[in-house]
Amino acid sequence: LRQDGQPERILMSSSILSSKSQSTRSILNSCRRLWPLTIVSLINTFVAISSLEGLNLPMYNALKRLTSLVTLVAEAVILRRHSSYQVLASVMLITFGAILAAAYDLEIHLPSYAWALGSCVMNALNLTLIKRECNNYSSPPLATLTTPATPATPATSP
Repeated sequence: LRQDGQPERILMSSSILSSKSQSTRSILNSCRRLWPLTIVSLINTFVAISSLEGLNLPMYNALKRLTSLVTLVAEAVILRRHSSYQVLASVMLITFGAILAAAYDLEIHLPSYAWALGSCVMNALNLTLIKRECNNYSSPPLATLTTPATPATPATSP
């Protein structure tokens, strides 16, 4: 609020956060190019919150560790980039631990497990799309992360 009690215009954009001066057209072009990130992030948030309905937090965290494996697969499919054997071995060990933890859950709620696995897929897709954006357009990571939030940021007029 301004001193006279009126709300100020609120706008968050990559140009503000990355300390580069960009035109409105440039920001709108970035938003158009990055709209899939906004949609995937929104879906991921919905799916993650839905999974918590039947899962306790430690089990949710254990299942979210599967995101690393899904991200490796997504990078191989979308980016055609393969990780080293050391990275694959590390991720497989993390995946084994997550599956082992999930196998001994006494309160199995299958729909919540499905939501949690869907959240892993959405999170991996979001990370892969961010990596593709940074590689294809030489975008700084901060701008790539904040620009999709621009359309969702509330704006008020004076």
